[in-house]
Amino acid sequence: MSEGGLRKHRLAALGLGALALALVFGFMSSVSLDMRWVFLVGAVALFASGLWLGRPPDSGLWTWILLCLPLVGVFGWVALRELPAVWPHLLLWAVAGAAGLAVSRAAAAVARSRPPRR
Repeated sequence: MSEGGLRKHRLAALGLGALALALVFGFMSSVSLDMRWVFLVGAVALFASGLWLGRPPDSGLWTWILLCLPLVGVFGWVALRELPAVWPHLLLWAVAGAAGLAVSRAAAAVARSRPPRR
């Protein structure tokens, strides 16, 4: 991937992380404050974003950091002060983002290793 393409990819990771943040806080403000559902919305958003971003072979640590940083950082700053017992959300959201990237990269590696169809 070229340098410009890598920048766009990282910017997309940051944008999808911000979208996950908006989904979680929108869900909290309009649907439910049940932290189990809040965790699920965030985990699904980060996993799906990781699946979408993990396709290129250059997506690595920085993509993962930029994907998880908005949700983990803002939730840790805002919600963890009020509810310190929900700290596992932060770790598990980071794991969900990494899992999405890993699954997508593994699928791309398998697809590249298969011989072409006729």
